[in-house]
Amino acid sequence: MNIQIRKKKLSSGKESIYLDIYENGERRYEFLKLYIEPGKSAQIKSKNKETMRLVESIRAKRLLQIQQSTYGFDSKYNGRTLLVDYFNDMVEHRRETGVNYQTWRSTLKHLREFKFNEVRLIEVDDRWMERFKAFLLQRLSQNSAHTYFNKVKRMIHTAHRDGLIPTDPAHLVSSPAQIDTQREYLTESELVKLAQTECRKPVLKRAFLFSALTGLRWSDIEKLKWRELRYSEETGYQVDFSQRKTKHFEYHPITEQAVALLGEPTAANHKIFRGLKYSAHNNIALAQWVMKAGITKHITFHCARHTYATLLLTKGAELYTVSKLLGHKEVRTTQVYGKIVDELKVKAVNSLPKLDLGDE
Repeated sequence: MNIQIRKKKLSSGKESIYLDIYENGERRYEFLKLYIEPGKSAQIKSKNKETMRLVESIRAKRLLQIQQSTYGFDSKYNGRTLLVDYFNDMVEHRRETGVNYQTWRSTLKHLREFKFNEVRLIEVDDRWMERFKAFLLQRLSQNSAHTYFNKVKRMIHTAHRDGLIPTDPAHLVSSPAQIDTQREYLTESELVKLAQTECRKPVLKRAFLFSALTGLRWSDIEKLKWRELRYSEETGYQVDFSQRKTKHFEYHPITEQAVALLGEPTAANHKIFRGLKYSAHNNIALAQWVMKAGITKHITFHCARHTYATLLLTKGAELYTVSKLLGHKEVRTTQVYGKIVDELKVKAVNSLPKLDLGDE
């Protein structure tokens, strides 16, 4: 499906403008009875410019009409749908899939509190998006504003892709820049201490330690099934799974100690960490477990992944290898862990004993 703007030279010197519409393998033309006038005066140039703006508007409307007719979007959504309602449905979809649900739900909360939230999809433009970005930056950290704003941009991209709006204003507005932050992690001794400490949520303890020994995200651990665990004499144990975040399929080697955390196998299609769910109760249980182990750091479940990366690098693994094990698309994403290891090296050097060298 495609719509191109064409021009046909007339004997009068004018150019007739028409749409070249290709749909379902067939071509048809729509003559708009609009013309480009000959001449180079400022008045003619201005008039021709306005004509082309009108043509672009007509082309966008025709494209929207065809897309809605083809895919049936007008049955539930259209350009008059409230942005908040459309976003809410996207959040509900993520409740079912579990992919970034909490982040999308938090974004919806901020959207509902935004002064200009009763806008319809067709009314969203770059000015509205700039206002929403400023609203987020006023109340949130730079990185949180970046995350939430990108979710709204994703929604606008989807609405345009699905033919609900003729243009995509999200391309016109940049997201708040991300800034480097301290990535909390556990040292080897702290991880050992945590493993030796009782947690009131045993499945949470097993899942966290499994993440610290494998680097898998919460979303991938929560959905991990027994059929995804593999073993061969040549390579040992590995899990073969599709990352929820990136959709990339991974062949991920794991240690026998990590396998021991999985418990006794059940049916192939059963989840390994049955009963593991994201909730405020689990977050509280994790914080209490960390405190009970005598660790004063602010540890979230994702810190287990940071711990995995940091431990690998301190044990001498190359940055490229760690990047692949974490499932990063680019090595530069992993470089932040390299900075952590550099800091550890400086601390190690500075911990060397001071020697009494006497008078020299």
